[in-house]
Amino acid sequence: MTCFSRWRLTLGPTGSNLVTCGPFLKPPPVSVCDAIAHAPRIPPLSEAEFRSVERKLGLSPTPQALNVMTTLARNPALYKAWQRFAGALFMSELDPRERELLILRAAWRCQSSYEWAQHARIAHEVGLTDAEIRRIAGGPDDTDWAPADALLLRAVDELVDERQLSDTTYMALAKRYEPAKLLLLTMLAGHYVMLAGVLATAGVESETEEMPRLGEP
Repeated sequence: MTCFSRWRLTLGPTGSNLVTCGPFLKPPPVSVCDAIAHAPRIPPLSEAEFRSVERKLGLSPTPQALNVMTTLARNPALYKAWQRFAGALFMSELDPRERELLILRAAWRCQSSYEWAQHARIAHEVGLTDAEIRRIAGGPDDTDWAPADALLLRAVDELVDERQLSDTTYMALAKRYEPAKLLLLTMLAGHYVMLAGVLATAGVESETEEMPRLGEP
């Protein structure tokens, strides 16, 4: 039986192979291969083990030990650096609603069930409606999007597909955002694309069955 990957392999400009997120319009059907792939390859630390790592690193205890944290904490130095970096992006001066649009579009393009499950809930908290969350899967060309929202979704798509923004998209963003925020939003999208690959490779699972499913609010 052949298991088809969620990633596509493309040929880079110098002949190197690049793994990129696929342009999925709808989630692939669940198969036996999916069930196998979803079993953690790298099991998360237990709660006690994770709290011990936090203490050794001198970190303040997190309110909830999420599976992404307890998995990455198997490499304590990496986890500490990631916590600082990811926290800086998440708590930046980007508008929270715009931040979640960027993150959820990155999660959808990479078919990251874990990222989607976590951030669909956060998106609700910062003002995105159920209809808007569902519409993210359709991409920037859905006519119900406000132009500013569509622009952010298009930026994520271009970063995923081309690893850079087109001149047209960059100029449109530059009219709305100062250079510091332009750097933030591109780094934010790139971070969640990168993290999606780590989560998929490690087989990180959602914390509960009740988490939002990919594409759903």
